[in-house]
Amino acid sequence: AIAALPRLKVVWMQIGVENAEAAALADARGLRVVQDRCPKIEYQRLYGELRMGGFSTGVISSKL
Repeated sequence: AIAALPRLKVVWMQIGVENAEAAALADARGLRVVQDRCPKIEYQRLYGELRMGGFSTGVISSKL
């Protein structure tokens, strides 16, 4: 599947999804791999908008 997407640069796996074998294959092809993360939460974490998204529970931190 990776060969069919020559411009692919990042493989993103959502919260709760981790796959060491897939990550190793992607890494071997020079791709960046993100596992167990949510793009919306990461954007809000990086740009200081966690409270705007209703994530002010203290469960999600702005630190990695």
